[in-house]
Amino acid sequence: MNLASALFAAFTLFSLGTWLLLVTSQILLRTTNRWVSAAPAFCIATFVGRSVYKFLTPLFILFFYCPLLYGESEVLVSERIDNLTTKRGISRTESIRALGDMGAKAKSALPILISEIDNEYEPDASAAIIAAAKIGPSDKRVVLAISKVFDSERRWVINSALRGLLNIDSSLLEPLLAKLIQFLSSEYFGTRQYAARNIARLGSEAKDAIPALKKAIVEPLENNQNQNRKYYFHVCIDAYKALRQIDLNDAENFRPTVQGYCKDRLP
Repeated sequence: MNLASALFAAFTLFSLGTWLLLVTSQILLRTTNRWVSAAPAFCIATFVGRSVYKFLTPLFILFFYCPLLYGESEVLVSERIDNLTTKRGISRTESIRALGDMGAKAKSALPILISEIDNEYEPDASAAIIAAAKIGPSDKRVVLAISKVFDSERRWVINSALRGLLNIDSSLLEPLLAKLIQFLSSEYFGTRQYAARNIARLGSEAKDAIPALKKAIVEPLENNQNQNRKYYFHVCIDAYKALRQIDLNDAENFRPTVQGYCKDRLP
């Protein structure tokens, strides 16, 4: 039994003891005519039973239903990995997402999650990218696996890869700058938006992206007939914010351009 399990067992016993104190105090109150006639020990039991029980019951429920809080994360990680390898239990996609939500506690699952990025089933591949980025934000293996996704034609997986990069340490993004600039001209506004957000995290190191960012800012205004024009306004805002991170003075030249239709969202 590890320390966390021992603490949980002690907490459980203490809660049960509080229950007994409360029951004892209630029996005493029902079988005696006056509070003052009770023995001092039972008076203390009544006070502790009423006060402590109200405080401990919510905590007991919280610990019971949130096993991660009392150190059972290793068991849960093993169960989720088992779901991935045996394809039993809850869906594989949900298991991958659950591992990602555990963060660094699920570090032992990182190799299998990286291998899942190549999964032909796109929901699993997308979930694996997000999960791996959450678990290993500074792991170069994760960045390498994500960079390979950029060479594919799987639109949704690429979008997930760009979202995953938002969790990656910004110091590892510079080798991917050329690809991020390329995605700024994607036909999908979501791809452009996430690309701009990642470029913003590079700051002054992303000066090569300035021309592409300027184009992304003014394009929604130029394509008035585009039926998806309203969605590209979000791209415009993120591109403008990225430009501010790279060159504030240059970005201010574009402020009047975007102020008319996204004034309330400008930084």
